Amino acid sequence: MIERYTRPEMAAIWHDENRFRIWLDIEILAMEAMVRKGWIPADALARVRKKASFDVPRINEIEKKVKHDVIAFLTSVAEHIGDDSRFLHVGMTSSDVLDTAFAVQMRQSLTLLIREAKAVFEVLKARALEHRGTVMIGRTHGIHAEPVTFGWKMALWADEMRRDIARLVRARDVISVGKISGAVGTFANIDPFVEEFVCRKLRLSPAPASTQVIQRDRHAEVFLERAELALAFLPAGRDARDRSVQGGLLERLPQVRGAELRAEDQDIVHARMLASLVSGLQVVRVCSFRGVATSADCRLAPREAI
Repeated sequence: MIERYTRPEMAAIWHDENRFRIWLDIEILAMEAMVRKGWIPADALARVRKKASFDVPRINEIEKKVKHDVIAFLTSVAEHIGDDSRFLHVGMTSSDVLDTAFAVQMRQSLTLLIREAKAVFEVLKARALEHRGTVMIGRTHGIHAEPVTFGWKMALWADEMRRDIARLVRARDVISVGKISGAVGTFANIDPFVEEFVCRKLRLSPAPASTQVIQRDRHAEVFLERAELALAFLPAGRDARDRSVQGGLLERLPQVRGAELRAEDQDIVHARMLASLVSGLQVVRVCSFRGVATSADCRLAPREAI
């Protein structure tokens, strides 16, 4: 992930430490399920729980030699727990760990996105109600048209965000699936009880059917919804540009080509463009919609602030 564009909470979800911690949780939960079936000594599980750990730099070092991430991880864990490591990963394939852990991370990240999207929706809803009577120029093809209200614009964005939240919730349900079914998904070397137990503990559902991996259409749906969520913010960015350019803001900046702008000058341009939207540069006052037949009847007066 690109650090400067990533919020700490989201970065922590996709950090190696969290990923390997989930891997370890899966391995230990699988052991616990096997203990409940009487296949592994209970005292071995107790020792593993007490001593199990891993070291990220050590995993990376081992992986350079063995060229396999899960083997590198299990080797690092074995260095901490000793002989009881023989009870780890019994009957499992690498993707049992990889795909199930990835589902947990996706669920964690979607839960964060849903929480933040709900907060954005509440802000947009509040602004829509606050500015239901704040009249501004409407546009079609970027050209001045009949008047609208700033609240109406916020309501449009809020309604789209509400749909995005519903899609995010669905995407979280779709991806919240794990599998502990072996190399070809047939449970040839492991009992389905292990999968059911591990998934329940991780708040996942067992995959109704799988091969060596969880089917990728689930992941595609999540990524598509994340793209749709990003698109929800496009109108605000486009408005910032339109208000700035048509409001004459850029005409008051140094008349130089974009390619000749220094990085700090480009930042100033972008900041001022965004400020034009936030400050309501193009928002106008009209006495009332009542009695206003066309936009020509409007008396335009830029507002100082929204």
